Amino acid sequence: MTIPKWLLPVLAGITAIAVGTASALIAFVLVGGAPESEPAPVATAVSEAATETVPFIAPVGFGDEAPPLDLDGDPETDDVSPYLGSETVPAVDVDDEGTPIGADPTSIADLIDAETLAAVDTVMAADDPASVPGIVPLFTGGDPCALPGAPSESCPEGLRSRILSLTGLPPLQLTVTPSPSIGDTSVRDQLVCDPFELVDGELRLGIGTNQPATVTITYWPQGNRADARELSLFTPESQVALFEADLPSEGDPALVLKHCIVLDGLDPNARYEVRVVAETPGGELLERTITVSLRVNLGRPPARIVPVGDNMIVVSAMHRYGETMLLRGVLHDDDYDYDCSTVETGAPLRLVGEPVTQRSDTEWLARNGFSNQFTERTSGAFYVPEGRNALVCLSSYDDSRPSWNWEVADYTYSSVVQAPDYTVPRVTWINTTVRPSARLSEVTVVLGPRGGGACAARGITVPFAPERYDDPDIPPLCAGVNLDGFNYYNTGHLIVRAGARVADGVKWTSAGLPLGFQRCAGFCDTLPERSYYTIALPLVPVPSGLCGSSFGDCDPPTSSVSGGTVHLRVDWEHGARNGAESWSMGPIVEAEGVPFLLYEPQFDRTAVPRYVNDASGRRVEFDLRSDRPVNYRATLLGDCFLPETVTVVEGRWENLGDSLVSFANPCRGATYSIHVDLIDDEGVSAAYGPTTSGSIWWSYLDIPGTTEAFNVSYRLTLIDDDGRGTSMVYPTFIEIGGHRFLRTGPWGDRCAFGAIVTDLDGTSTIGVELPDVVPITATLTMRDGLGLDLDADADGFADCDRDAPGGDTITVETSVLLSELRSTGRYTVTAENERLRLLMTITLRD
Repeated sequence: MTIPKWLLPVLAGITAIAVGTASALIAFVLVGGAPESEPAPVATAVSEAATETVPFIAPVGFGDEAPPLDLDGDPETDDVSPYLGSETVPAVDVDDEGTPIGADPTSIADLIDAETLAAVDTVMAADDPASVPGIVPLFTGGDPCALPGAPSESCPEGLRSRILSLTGLPPLQLTVTPSPSIGDTSVRDQLVCDPFELVDGELRLGIGTNQPATVTITYWPQGNRADARELSLFTPESQVALFEADLPSEGDPALVLKHCIVLDGLDPNARYEVRVVAETPGGELLERTITVSLRVNLGRPPARIVPVGDNMIVVSAMHRYGETMLLRGVLHDDDYDYDCSTVETGAPLRLVGEPVTQRSDTEWLARNGFSNQFTERTSGAFYVPEGRNALVCLSSYDDSRPSWNWEVADYTYSSVVQAPDYTVPRVTWINTTVRPSARLSEVTVVLGPRGGGACAARGITVPFAPERYDDPDIPPLCAGVNLDGFNYYNTGHLIVRAGARVADGVKWTSAGLPLGFQRCAGFCDTLPERSYYTIALPLVPVPSGLCGSSFGDCDPPTSSVSGGTVHLRVDWEHGARNGAESWSMGPIVEAEGVPFLLYEPQFDRTAVPRYVNDASGRRVEFDLRSDRPVNYRATLLGDCFLPETVTVVEGRWENLGDSLVSFANPCRGATYSIHVDLIDDEGVSAAYGPTTSGSIWWSYLDIPGTTEAFNVSYRLTLIDDDGRGTSMVYPTFIEIGGHRFLRTGPWGDRCAFGAIVTDLDGTSTIGVELPDVVPITATLTMRDGLGLDLDADADGFADCDRDAPGGDTITVETSVLLSELRSTGRYTVTAENERLRLLMTITLRD
């Protein structure tokens, strides 16, 4: 369909309506209109509900050559992509440059549509994530002309494939879950089963569909298809009644019809391939293949790995309080076979957001026969790139585990998953035509997933061009984002946002490219054909008449015109290729951790030394733990030891819990470390401490001192006069107990004359935290003050230059026991060299 270039009076007559609803006309221009019986929906602006209605459009052509700009030969019309229908999608706020507000160019979440992220939150919040249908039918295959409200005459040849049922039912969904939860099967949106007693060799299987279907299950030991067994059942009558009472719709597909069955005759030492095929009475068919094995620990709830959308998996496992669940994943490499011990050495799977730990429902645990120890559930979501295989590991760790088993998980779940293999689109801007009267200064184009950020985290500003051409300096709008050395692609529907800058800011409009319908899944020998899209720029006001001087001051009349068009090309390429047409999930393998048994006796280096001061006295203590019975010798290391300080403790540890090792009467205000020697019953020894090679124990501990207030006075005497005219005392620093203070005083810039004896007294009062052994350092310097005269008051001093050269320095370094200082109330320090004598007294202040 075409649009008048100048928006003739038919459109200009309703311009006032567009003022109240910012984009009411934009969509009409963008999509080229719709049949009179069904107007094109508007591309609404961001609302309180944070959604917008976006029209989806069809290509204007296919093939190696782009179609001409003017398809109908009418120079007064723009030829834009036909309108297919519309969808309500989460809105995205962008700035004037097209950058999604708050977008993070390193965030995987910016590549994921908001609906999938919301589905992830729903799955993670469930008592059993596998009870929630996680595969979101956002990018279903089929005919894009079957979008709601799509006018059939707008669908070009080459797009039609199949038409969905006229009832508006969503496409068939199929979910397969081993060991499903027990629950109320009348609940509409959860895959749960009635209670069922299992015997040895049996595994319960839950199968969910959103339409009545015949379900056929075939299972066989891996590598032995000849031993396959087949079971078949139709949707139970109670579930058919649930379906008929509340038919699912395209916009509300969350109906789960339950098919619960038991696989029997399973070998506990084998893994089984399970192929599930669901077929509706109308002939729609879906298939899922999973791998299962008998669970080894029936008291522990099973881990869950639930696919959501094209590239997301929710992983979840339960654990005890006081344990930490670590979620890790790695992309499989054909040249290396990873396991959970090497998972961190390869290209990691990216977590979308932080894992969440929540309390489990004790009633759910009891109903399903699980131990009530497992009160915590930790869940997270990984992004698995298109067409890649990945190993996922969920490992629980006891928070109180010893250091020698720090890397050993108490329990680990692991599974290999395959993400669907889709051809990926490469969308490139090829041309922009701008109407001169629109007076646009800039055009910005942004491409991103529905409700998500831009493919490259920002838009690009495209040049104006009189003719269509390829500009090598303009990057593709969407061709994958490289993070951590491998590419992430958008493979589903994409939203184009076009911005036109006018005098009063940037105006935006949106359109959807239904690329999820055109992609190919699995091993695709033929890529989808190159296609082209033409999108109208937003409406902008332009003068449409004159405002003569005879009418006085006035604003000239205006009308709204389309600012022009943007032209895009879509090419297709292969991404990673694993051949999977849909998600494929391997068995979840469970394993208990095996503690390390090392040759040397081990000391738990998670022990933290602590200082205790209570009614039993002052002491440094720590908890000693080893992996075997040992004799130990612990030594306190430091630079302050009182006569009563205990520095060595010896004993035996008998594997009966922690052994408390204590050093009595340490110095306050001191820093200590601890060294530990162990000898086991075989005579094998090992040492641990802050300086031991290969067995570092960071055992440093600072002990607080005692707060005391004291006075400091000092006298510096010039012993003789060697003929210099004057001398001065340079600003002095004194450090007591590690606390430094500067004493300049009124005499700090005064000079002494001749052969007189110069006494400079100063007193400071400070309150500081002192150690039991108080270190003291004092430094004083004499400077030359040549050529100065006595000042007028004849007090023996004159003003001196602080920068005077020369002079002598005297330094004192000593220490005193705080107990001695307390007993005498004062401590005197004396020192002298050839020219200077220092007398300094420290006095405790009451």
